[in-house]
Amino acid sequence: MRFVFDAITESAAVAPPTEDFYCAEPALGLFAIATASEQDGGWVVARAFLRALRQYVAESRDGSADERLSAGLKVAHDNVSAAVMPHATEPSVTALLFDRRVVGGATSGGCSAYRGSDPVLPGTFTSPAQCGDRWILCSPGLRRALSDQALAHLASQSPSGESRLGDRLVHHAKQTGTSDTLTALVVDVC
Repeated sequence: MRFVFDAITESAAVAPPTEDFYCAEPALGLFAIATASEQDGGWVVARAFLRALRQYVAESRDGSADERLSAGLKVAHDNVSAAVMPHATEPSVTALLFDRRVVGGATSGGCSAYRGSDPVLPGTFTSPAQCGDRWILCSPGLRRALSDQALAHLASQSPSGESRLGDRLVHHAKQTGTSDTLTALVVDVC
């Protein structure tokens, strides 16, 4: 499986209430966004969470994509709670793990995932993965700024494999006047 992806984070002009961090590891099939509140350590917590998730996925080969992702998310939460910020709340996360022809996914908090222009319900899921699939991961700030219809419209104007959709999503979200940090991670499966 091959991936074309576009990832962008745009920090807010004023001190944001939340901060985002993303992970794009095509060799592992791992794509994720984590968002943490500034009072809980912001990007430090989000980055530590995604580093722990990445390490778990890189070292673990047993189980299905969704089982490995779920276990990795638990390990990441435990590591952040124990080592980085013991009193921090768990970051909002959206993550995809591709394994052969299957994708495992998870969304929590205000983060969102879309398959094409169809929203994925919060929680964990497993789905077949095939060439031509497009996945869009959004931070809470981006999700609040763009409606499902606006996101679908922008996605429909960008052909699969074209890697600038993340930039366009963030640009249009900024036009709404939001003061949130905005992160988009678009993954096209080839």
